[in-house]
Amino acid sequence: MLRFYNCNLISQEYIEKLYAAFSGYKFQPGFRERCSPLTPPTDEQLAALRKPLRQISEEEFDRYPGSAIYTWGDLEDYKYFFPRLTELVTLSPKPAVFEEFYFYKFDSLDFNNWPETEKEVTCKAIEQYFIYRISNPEGYSIDHLEVIIGLIGAEKVIELWTNDKSAASAQYIADFVLSNPEYLTRKLAGSDAEQFKTWLKSIEVVNKLILAAKKCDDDYHKFNLETAAEYILNTR
Repeated sequence: MLRFYNCNLISQEYIEKLYAAFSGYKFQPGFRERCSPLTPPTDEQLAALRKPLRQISEEEFDRYPGSAIYTWGDLEDYKYFFPRLTELVTLSPKPAVFEEFYFYKFDSLDFNNWPETEKEVTCKAIEQYFIYRISNPEGYSIDHLEVIIGLIGAEKVIELWTNDKSAASAQYIADFVLSNPEYLTRKLAGSDAEQFKTWLKSIEVVNKLILAAKKCDDDYHKFNLETAAEYILNTR
């Protein structure tokens, strides 16, 4: 059964802006010829990709998110599908495979050289996605954080995280501090790494954790918040 959900991680306004920004890309003839001859799409898969973009479900995309650019099509093909892929990433419940491949692919997209209109609307959509993730408790693990920081910058991530007053955002920080923050910062480039590390050890973050702990009525999360605040103070 094909599933279609309502978008709720990113506002419909920005989804529409994505479709507008990438509307110049079309599904070009010869797609199969731009795929690896070892793993080409089947006739059924190709027929699904030819459907009107907004009508393609995650099931019909099938292998495309993982195969895109590497073995199926090129960057212009990917940009044609990009608004729909972004829309699918925002669905709740999310098709996890889309989220994984969506962020993983940015390393191969030469994103910094995209036209400014495409970069701007993509970053705005990623900002909304990030706000949703830090404000909603889903296990207190933010995947792809290093990719998000690489796209919108450490300064913007810090601003969004600081301004979010939800209990979840503080609990995400506590979990991050008590797990392995060095694992992330080693992946970040230059100033982003230093800026993020400095923020994690700031009094501003300590105060955010302490305030959240005072408001928390869950013993487990309260302990984590207090322990993370104490750890920061002892390692500054």
